[in-house]
Amino acid sequence: MNYDKLCNDVLELDSLIRFAAVINPEGARVAGGYRNNISSMLSPDEVNNSLHYAAKRWEARGTLAHRIGEAKYSITEYEKVKQLTIPVNKKDLLLISTETNSDHVKIVNSVLELLEKLSTI
Repeated sequence: MNYDKLCNDVLELDSLIRFAAVINPEGARVAGGYRNNISSMLSPDEVNNSLHYAAKRWEARGTLAHRIGEAKYSITEYEKVKQLTIPVNKKDLLLISTETNSDHVKIVNSVLELLEKLSTI
């Protein structure tokens, strides 16, 4: 799967999406970034920390998967942004940041449809 295309396609889903990136299990960015004309609320080091911690939180969610099933996605709403985490495959994650007034259910459903479509190509 072309991760750069995936991130660009995600950014095009909704104008309230600020950021879309694919990270590996260590939390390193593989592809993606901010929408044009959007600046980060975090310093570069804070962004890297955020990506790292997102990967670790996702890893922790897997500890009960044998009992409750695999996680499909995760949403955290902060005062200033929403962060969505969606697995791309067994190892990589798609991280999306949106404005707080976004329709995160619509975005998640659109992303899941996009991932399904791209996985069959």
